[in-house]
Amino acid sequence: MKPLIAATFFVFAVLSLGKAADFTAWKFTQPLPVSTTGLTRSILPSRTLDVARPRLEDLRVLSPLGTETPYLIQWPRLQPARAIEPSTFEMKGMPPHTELTLTTGTNENIHAIHLKAAAPRFLKSLHVEASPDGANWTRLVAGALIFRELNGQESLSIRLPEQSHVYLRVVMDDLSTPPVAFTDARLEIADSMPTENPLSAKLIKREEIPGKTRLTLELEGRNLFLSKLQLNTSDPIFNRRVTAWVSSDAHPETKSQRLGSATIFRLAVGDQTSSSLEVPIHQSASARELIIEIENGDSPPLKIEDISATQHPIQITFQANETGAYRLISGHPLAAAPQYDIATMSEEIFSSPAAMAVVGSLEESLHHTPALPLPDINTKGINIDLADCRFRRAVTVSSPGVIAIELDPEILSHSQNSMADLRLIQSGRQIPFILEYASGPWVRFVEPSVTTETDPKHPTLSRWTVTLPQDSLLAGHLTCTSPSPLFDRIIRARATEKDGHGNERTLQLGTAHWTRKPGDSTSEFRLSFDLPRVPQLFFLESDNGDNPPIELQRLRIHYPTIHLIAKVDATTATHLYYGNDRATAPRYDLKLVANDLRSAPKQSVKLGPEETLTPRPEKEVASIGSPWLWVALALVVAALLWAMGKMLPPAEAKGQ
Repeated sequence: MKPLIAATFFVFAVLSLGKAADFTAWKFTQPLPVSTTGLTRSILPSRTLDVARPRLEDLRVLSPLGTETPYLIQWPRLQPARAIEPSTFEMKGMPPHTELTLTTGTNENIHAIHLKAAAPRFLKSLHVEASPDGANWTRLVAGALIFRELNGQESLSIRLPEQSHVYLRVVMDDLSTPPVAFTDARLEIADSMPTENPLSAKLIKREEIPGKTRLTLELEGRNLFLSKLQLNTSDPIFNRRVTAWVSSDAHPETKSQRLGSATIFRLAVGDQTSSSLEVPIHQSASARELIIEIENGDSPPLKIEDISATQHPIQITFQANETGAYRLISGHPLAAAPQYDIATMSEEIFSSPAAMAVVGSLEESLHHTPALPLPDINTKGINIDLADCRFRRAVTVSSPGVIAIELDPEILSHSQNSMADLRLIQSGRQIPFILEYASGPWVRFVEPSVTTETDPKHPTLSRWTVTLPQDSLLAGHLTCTSPSPLFDRIIRARATEKDGHGNERTLQLGTAHWTRKPGDSTSEFRLSFDLPRVPQLFFLESDNGDNPPIELQRLRIHYPTIHLIAKVDATTATHLYYGNDRATAPRYDLKLVANDLRSAPKQSVKLGPEETLTPRPEKEVASIGSPWLWVALALVVAALLWAMGKMLPPAEAKGQ
């Protein structure tokens, strides 16, 4: 045994002699039988990952005596692709073929060839040959396809069997398509990839929206380290961009997370067909449900029969100083990751041989006592004067803990732009909170009513009246689509309001240019608002010139997704107050532990209907005053003129 490894074992032995602790806050337990002493390794089941914290901070290994045993988590290690330049690269036209000949200059196993092309658009069929001497050639790959589209989508990589070669030759078929100039090539060296295991995945929802297909995929658990997804379809010819996300709607404590994207395709040249249906992920997904978006453009949606998935196993390694019934515990939503000294020796430990132990079935602990969330945080606030708050909503809290309140359009319409007037009140005292602004492709929206108007005085003008459910909504932009195939328009958003004198004035809400030509994608049109708030009634206008008007469809007004997060220690009457124009933002010490609050498990709460406490004062319109006031002023002026006339000297008589 190497001295360093022996020292590592010694550290394991010393650290594992800890005292038994209270582990009643851990909800789940699994048997972990160990038959031999020494370094022991186990693969974490999907069920364990599902109930653990996102980064497995709450995992603990307990010895047969109930003492905590230090361990290390071995995450899948993905070596970045290593590409090298070949010693020589030569392109030669050999009608009806183009040949690319490469001298590899390496004895390492080659995984792929990545080509660089000058043409903006092409589709080529090819085969690849290898030779040890440049004279005798053996075919490695037959019937492969490479392509590039004008929209930037491309696949210029050719996968090879993993072995070393002295010479490689790529032969392009120019019989059915024009020749293409290739400027360079790179060789991808094969690196070891982590083990992949199949994973249960179920397609539970499908939505068709203009230019997109959105699929919801349910996995067998949370926190799985995904390897890749494969979209299985029988469509013969297609080329689509696919993006996979974790939705923030999947769970109150889940944030939006982009997992990966790729171009999937099935193409054919003559009788040769090539396809790639995989979306590489290679990261942990924090939720059970994934959102998969397929960019269709103007093409019909794909017939997706099912989606298969694979995962990389996650392992733990620990030193067993005795044989017997070890236990793996999990399910503590507030536990912090343990800090073991052996983390500094992870490389040596992971590279050492170890006995494998199988983790048993997951069971709920008989002695489980839920831990109080964030026990060091004081939720008792100070008294507050709520007389100037114009609105409130009842908040139904089912149990003490951390709650998340999503601010809906009513709250956003009646609060300040900065949300500085929000106050969470329980039993007459304000509860400290933080605000979290969600990100990702799922932006909340309202769908207003839209009517089309015609103006006989302006027959070339299209005008749409848009009516929202709320006035003064805090919104960022609007989107819509149109079935019209050809147009070039300037879309303006306008509104009217009355000034202090009762006169109407026009508000410019935003302007955007919208064009479409035949063959363009039917993607959504977007107009960003210049003002932070949108009135309940506004207008969209477009000058059609001498062209027919366009039709608007699926108009949506998008507003920010904001969550109020707080800790409550009781379920007594709770209300959210807002609508105080003079309020300043509260300053809570809670911001110092904002990250802990965000990562704590949250319960969604129900909001009651909005209650109006005091109406907003009406704006005073300038008035010309009472008519009696004007009569009194006229009498005063007349009296002043009469007095001034008496004070003047009399005029001299004429002729004197």
